[in-house]
Amino acid sequence: MISNAQTTTGLQAYFPFDGNALDQGSNSYQTTVNNASLTTDRFNVPGRAYYFNGTNSNIELTTNFPDMNSLTISFWFKPDGTQSNDTGYIFWEGDGYCGSDLSVAYLNQKIYIRADKNGALLNGMVNQGVVDLSLINPAINGWYHFAWVMQPSQSFIYVNGQYRSTATVNGSGVGRHYHPTFGCLNDGLLPPCGTTKGHFLKGSLDDIRIYSLALTAGAVDTIFQNTSVNTGIDMAKSSTYFEIYPNPSVNGKLNFYSNIPFNWRTAEVKIFDMMGREISATVSLTTNHSGRIDFTQAADGIYLMKVVLDGSIIKSVRIKKGD
Repeated sequence: MISNAQTTTGLQAYFPFDGNALDQGSNSYQTTVNNASLTTDRFNVPGRAYYFNGTNSNIELTTNFPDMNSLTISFWFKPDGTQSNDTGYIFWEGDGYCGSDLSVAYLNQKIYIRADKNGALLNGMVNQGVVDLSLINPAINGWYHFAWVMQPSQSFIYVNGQYRSTATVNGSGVGRHYHPTFGCLNDGLLPPCGTTKGHFLKGSLDDIRIYSLALTAGAVDTIFQNTSVNTGIDMAKSSTYFEIYPNPSVNGKLNFYSNIPFNWRTAEVKIFDMMGREISATVSLTTNHSGRIDFTQAADGIYLMKVVLDGSIIKSVRIKKGD
């Protein structure tokens, strides 16, 4: 079971880009928006993501991140072209000291990770840490969800909630720092290797989360599921969570638990196939916080479960029946 608390613990910064570039995490980092423009998000809702024009767009934090021995970077990304002429930095954090950077870059339809601070060697452009988006279908309307989970000795890359690759090269977020920036390289012109801002990204970004710990695969999948359906509720900021287990279910029987009590006059649980057709399921309450779902009559496959409370969707999650 992965609860909402497990996807907010260690959250260093959170940028939902819901009409602005404010950090909605507890640290409240300040940002400066430079030529990046609000655009439609993965649900085609206007003004809920930022577009970077590939020429001079970026969003810069005004203060530095702390040292991080482990970390997770999660975001939604919609490329605008293949970025074949020049590397575009989705995320950059590092000063002008040569080879002391933390970054996520996009070039020729590939995403590269880098964490070579403090003598570490991880550099996707040189050794390990790359994923090819041309081999992966977008999750929603041309958008991909990407997550990089870094431990000191290895890193894991996930796309659309699914594990894609491991880099068995040591990485580090400990060392020299400068203002974290989305959309370009930015080392503050600091010596000895500092340059002006460059390597601008062409594409859109949304729902960026930086964690000071290595999330589990289950937590990464929970973030993907919670943000791949337009529920109208921000699960990262909501105190409400809803757990489903086991998922997948071999026999079509699931348990659920919520941290809020249910009033069955206003709550309902429904299951739909991937064509949007509601399927038959029996829902029974075991306590005022938990219950069971039985959809044993359904064929093996992927389904969408929606939980509605007081007219609002509090959970919309993919569930699977079968191995």
